[in-house]
Amino acid sequence: AGHAWTLSVTLLLAGCIMALQRFAANSDANFVCRHISAAALADAKETMGVLLQDFESHSNDWLWRIDARGHLGPVSQRFVEASALPADILEGGSLLALFAPEDARHLEDLLKQHQPFHDEVLRVQLGGHDGWWSLSGQPTADGGWRGVCSDVTRSRDAEARIAYVTEYDSLTDLANRAMLVRQLEAAQEAVELRCEGFALFVIDLDNFKALNDTQGHPAGDAFLKVVAQRLRDCVGPNAFLARLGGDEFAVMARDMLLDEAVELADLIVDALLAPVVLNGKEVLAGGSVGVAMAPENGADPAVLMMNAELALYRAKAQGRGCARFFERGMVQDAQVRADLETDLRNALATDAMDVYFQPLVNTRTRKVAAYETLLRWNRPGYGLVSPLVFISCAEETGIIVPLGDWVIRKAIEEASHWRDEVTVAINLSPAQMKSPSLIATVVGALAA
Repeated sequence: AGHAWTLSVTLLLAGCIMALQRFAANSDANFVCRHISAAALADAKETMGVLLQDFESHSNDWLWRIDARGHLGPVSQRFVEASALPADILEGGSLLALFAPEDARHLEDLLKQHQPFHDEVLRVQLGGHDGWWSLSGQPTADGGWRGVCSDVTRSRDAEARIAYVTEYDSLTDLANRAMLVRQLEAAQEAVELRCEGFALFVIDLDNFKALNDTQGHPAGDAFLKVVAQRLRDCVGPNAFLARLGGDEFAVMARDMLLDEAVELADLIVDALLAPVVLNGKEVLAGGSVGVAMAPENGADPAVLMMNAELALYRAKAQGRGCARFFERGMVQDAQVRADLETDLRNALATDAMDVYFQPLVNTRTRKVAAYETLLRWNRPGYGLVSPLVFISCAEETGIIVPLGDWVIRKAIEEASHWRDEVTVAINLSPAQMKSPSLIATVVGALAA
């Protein structure tokens, strides 16, 4: 009986427990679920916080959040370091206040649109220094914003340096040829759309190579800097000034009439004639100027540049230290000169030139004392060409050194077959005298 009673009690207790479990399952299920959900959410927030902290500690980026009024919420240590401002100043302060005025207005416009944005590069002004931040953001349900920010100042500066190198001359801080071409293209568009004319001046320094050779490249660089500043002073802020390379410069002046171009060209020539003091000595170089007017002499950048250089060539041919404007006949003259150069190179390559020897007589003894070597060229289709013409062409084009070497070898070879021992005189150009191969050429010709 005692065992049966114990069994009955046990069954009763078991029934009560099962009843309580069913009650709990029915009446407290929501409470249990809420308890579990709250625990999971807290754990997820903790995990997310750890991940975000790890993200900011190992990245150049940081997180930002503002309320509906644009005030910053809690900021991370990475945000503090990037802004160089304490957390108590940042938190509750305006996000827009960190940026330059124009960029702050742009960011404000983005925030007003309540649409996500990505990688907006904006200029910040912090502690008297400018920098660049890249912002991405997304609106929140409470009317605020949250997003990611990174400091891109270094990459932006690197891009600026690359752009400077590709667009400017590092020695004079003037624009380079590529920048000038872009300006000419824009001016060409203005000519075609609005008939706005402009003038192109090409400037070449006279005797600059001699300055480099005698005083060295540092002195030459210093001279170019002085020239660049003088040209800035001449052309004023409204003209576009560029260095094309070496000792050549260019000026593009918009809305300029012919009379104004003549005046400016003369002003440039006069400015370059003034002496420059280098290493305690006055240096005189001077410069020549070629001018082409658009649209009269063309508007296409390549054509206009060619025409200005043709005018420059005319200025140099007529004595240097002067300015000349493009004329139609210059194109034909340039073609004639190009054909002459081509034929001269071919004549040199094929030994199609002749060496003559003019006796030099001693007036006392009336005997031949030596022979002067003379070079003559019978150009096919043209006959004998004056030495003044083809020697001038050879000096201008750089053919004079190989041509002179050919004359040395040919004259010595011819004289080696003569019976009498006589002196042979060979004329040398200044370019040959400076050539490091001159001695080797003479020695080689004598040894042959």
